[in-house]
Amino acid sequence: MSTTVPTRAAERQDELTALERELATLDRSLILIVRRRTELVAAIEALRRAHGLPGTELTKENELLQLYRHGLGREGVQLALQLLEIGRAPS
Repeated sequence: MSTTVPTRAAERQDELTALERELATLDRSLILIVRRRTELVAAIEALRRAHGLPGTELTKENELLQLYRHGLGREGVQLALQLLEIGRAPS
């Protein structure tokens, strides 16, 4: 009876493959989340305009920037700015 013992290289490759799969899954989830966020932004802006208000609320945008800065540091602000930009883009 022969048993094969995985080599360290094979174990590392398996771990790498698993991590890459998880990362790909997270990236796909992030895309879905950003799309949903964009839909919500559009709905909020439409409602605000329907009630005679400006489409965007700078206070909310500043709160978002601070939230991302607090959670992710300076780079988080850049991410928040990108989210704001995506939310303003026509679908």
